[in-house]
Amino acid sequence: MDESTDVSDTSQLLVFVRGVDDDLNVTQELASVNSMHGTTTGADIFKELQQTLTKYNLDWNRLQGVTIDGGRNMSGTNIGVVGLIRKACESAGATVPIFLHCIIHQQALCVKHVDMSCVLKPVVSVVNFIRSRALNHRQFRSFLEEIESETVDLSYYTAVRWLSCGKVLLQFFKLRKEIKIFLAEKNHPETLLSDAEWLWKLAIFADVVTHVNNLNLKLQCKNNLICDLFEQINAFRAKLILLKSHMNECNFSHFTCCEKFSTETDERFPTIFAVKVIADLKLEFQKRFSDFDINSREIRLFQNPYDCNVGDVSSQFQMEIIDLQASDQIKNKYKEGNLIDFYKFLDAKEFPNLKQLAGQAAKGKWKNLKDKFRVELHKIPKKRSGSENDNYKSKWPFFDMMLFVKDSMLPSTTTGNLLKAPENTRRRLQENYTNLQLYGNENFDQVRSQPRLHTNSGENETVGKGSQYQPISQCDENYSMFRLDP
Repeated sequence: MDESTDVSDTSQLLVFVRGVDDDLNVTQELASVNSMHGTTTGADIFKELQQTLTKYNLDWNRLQGVTIDGGRNMSGTNIGVVGLIRKACESAGATVPIFLHCIIHQQALCVKHVDMSCVLKPVVSVVNFIRSRALNHRQFRSFLEEIESETVDLSYYTAVRWLSCGKVLLQFFKLRKEIKIFLAEKNHPETLLSDAEWLWKLAIFADVVTHVNNLNLKLQCKNNLICDLFEQINAFRAKLILLKSHMNECNFSHFTCCEKFSTETDERFPTIFAVKVIADLKLEFQKRFSDFDINSREIRLFQNPYDCNVGDVSSQFQMEIIDLQASDQIKNKYKEGNLIDFYKFLDAKEFPNLKQLAGQAAKGKWKNLKDKFRVELHKIPKKRSGSENDNYKSKWPFFDMMLFVKDSMLPSTTTGNLLKAPENTRRRLQENYTNLQLYGNENFDQVRSQPRLHTNSGENETVGKGSQYQPISQCDENYSMFRLDP
């Protein structure tokens, strides 16, 4: 589940369901998109969830795992969604599901916990000076082309984009000399670009966040199982231990920016600062992924049932593990490398508990809905006028259902002031279009004719010369605004 606010300040709750049948065939669907116009407490979200489950005739005893964001209304153990789901399962006599905080979201929050303001704020200020002024941007790009720079431009920093921080810091470090020259020519010098201590910090953050971005990309790979994600997180935590020891020794084997800058300056490397950055990041990863550590035994058992001591596993698996490890035929199937196919191969009557464990793990596969939607948006071809091709059809089955968040992901355009529609117009809109969201513009008072609506008789009434309305799904009768597009 994920709850987010759209451009109209309406909270949208996404309920994404993944199901696994007895043959371990995985089915995933966007079950519902619920608009929440009032409060968004745990009780409010739980109510919407209950309605979704009732709609699809799903009961609590089928629920094996829940993935949520880290908000208090979601993660609260008493009155949050987690607590309310737990109580509902206990009341229904069902097994309490596994609750996990969204893995990639946690990884992004770990980086935000590290204080990079001493470097990031000046970098963003300089980037905005160059990028926000068209003339500056053109001249800067021409300058880079003249000197045949490998890095041809600077990117804007966008806080909500997980990879943005690392990309901006790395580009800025690579272009630090060129930026210094360009700012001097524009009579807008930045003194920090001559400060070796600050440049060391820039190099440290650029290297550290690059390592984190590499982890993020691995977590986003398709068809990842929960054991794959757990493996990547554990590997990164081990890497942080290595990186911390290297920082203590001023060993830049895995810090390309620091290694490059060390050949250009006599300024002493800020060892204490660098070690603290790594230590803070390591501690945050340890805290945020503690729920994985709690379930690590089951995850490892699912990942490799041959690499476990029978005495260490739960009693319900022990007999099945002995039978499985003694079978050469099953072992050969495991060596083929595909876990899902391996568990499909197991006989459900002979290995019922292991099959159930595999079903729970398969439901834990991660899919980031909004990132996939953003990728699909960038595939839409542009017309010569710059507008989007209205005839584009995405092959992704959830594209149309996710269109309500499109405005929050793409640059917005000016639409004018919102004006309240007349009472008779609102009444007819409510009667004819229950799922219509309408806006207004500053020229509404000058419109001579009435809005275009489909009446019960099937005839069309005119909206205004050259104007049309645009229906948008997932809206309710409380909307009383409309837009007249020229």
